[in-house]
Amino acid sequence: MARRIDWKGIFPPIATPFTREGDFDEIAFGQVVEQHIADGCHGLVVAGCTGEWFSLDDEERCRVFEIAVDVAKGRVPIVGGTSAMSTRAAVKLQKAAKDLGCAGSMTLAPPFLLPFENEVVHFFRQLSAVGLPIMLYNNPPRGCMNLTASLIGKLLEFDEIVSIKDSVNELPQNIDTLRAHGDEIAIFAGREGYLLPAMQRGAIGSVAMITNILGSHVVEYYDHLLAGRWEEARRPQQLIDDVYAVIQGQSVKLTRATGHWSVLKTCMNVLGRNGGFMREPYLPVVDEDIAKIADALAKIGLTPESMAHPVAAQ
Repeated sequence: MARRIDWKGIFPPIATPFTREGDFDEIAFGQVVEQHIADGCHGLVVAGCTGEWFSLDDEERCRVFEIAVDVAKGRVPIVGGTSAMSTRAAVKLQKAAKDLGCAGSMTLAPPFLLPFENEVVHFFRQLSAVGLPIMLYNNPPRGCMNLTASLIGKLLEFDEIVSIKDSVNELPQNIDTLRAHGDEIAIFAGREGYLLPAMQRGAIGSVAMITNILGSHVVEYYDHLLAGRWEEARRPQQLIDDVYAVIQGQSVKLTRATGHWSVLKTCMNVLGRNGGFMREPYLPVVDEDIAKIADALAKIGLTPESMAHPVAAQ
């Protein structure tokens, strides 16, 4: 069976930069879009969890879609995050993403609400009626719903379900989903550490958060895996592991507890990649910890010079 859509490769969920005062920084966001395209990414997901959809109002989210589509100019598909707490809100965003030129959407089952399976099926029935291709987003800790292979099978009743970002932290379940549905929809690894075993079983790429920091290194990793160059893949895989150790506080002991997305944006800023600030309630990394993070990145060979891709302001 032919897959429903030809998406493949590295589709990073890109960060949404805010100013220190919490305003959406449109210029920096355009630069982030351009930076990822320059890095060789095959598509972009905007207003996902890494893009802080939960901190954006609907008008801002539509502006995110609009800027990304305008900057990309058809060079890569733009997938707009349309996750929302209610069906009404998600459908409204789905229509906006379609009208503004997004190639598709990425959507959680309604988070926090703990819906039953029949309610999840109805939710995606309503989204599918908009007529925009949908990438399911399976992230049980964030979405409070586990999209098992069985449930995904029920959702495939809708032709607009064309893909899934599978971020469940259970490799056996990833494998079940790939075995059951890998020939029909485009399955992306949501966790970079699972990309190798996932691609060996039919996954077509990764919606890789770490690309915000590592850029072309993640594209290089995917290219090596696709070509079966296992030895060459070890260097970028080590970089991915090392940067996650920074984000998760394993290689850097921060003086103030800080969320992973705040550290991710700090890494971007240290490397000249326009991460900007988080919106509250997330707090910025303190100056002392910024220096620690910069030092940790430099020790693994990541500096602004090593990551330089000149990108003009939009």
